[in-house]
Amino acid sequence: MDGGSFEPQDRQVGRETRPEVSFMGRRRMRWNEKDASSLSPLSRREVQVLVEVDKGASNREIAYGLSVTEDTVKYHLKNIYRKLSVTRRTGALNVAKELGLIER
Repeated sequence: MDGGSFEPQDRQVGRETRPEVSFMGRRRMRWNEKDASSLSPLSRREVQVLVEVDKGASNREIAYGLSVTEDTVKYHLKNIYRKLSVTRRTGALNVAKELGLIER
């Protein structure tokens, strides 16, 4: 490096080449509506869990409705909180609505 601007290098991974990306601060990235329209930060199942949370369902009710265990619902919620950079259900709902992942 010449001390100038940082240019990411490509690296070979299996059969495909991926850009070298620093993971420092990645979790702090906030999704905006433009990003959400092309790429959802949540899996389909995580969105289903959020829809049930929005209806006011408890973890037990969500588990019953989705035919999974309560621990699985808690796992999905933990991932939702991490991906949306929130710590509570209400925060997750607010961000998801802001991103258009669930209806307002």
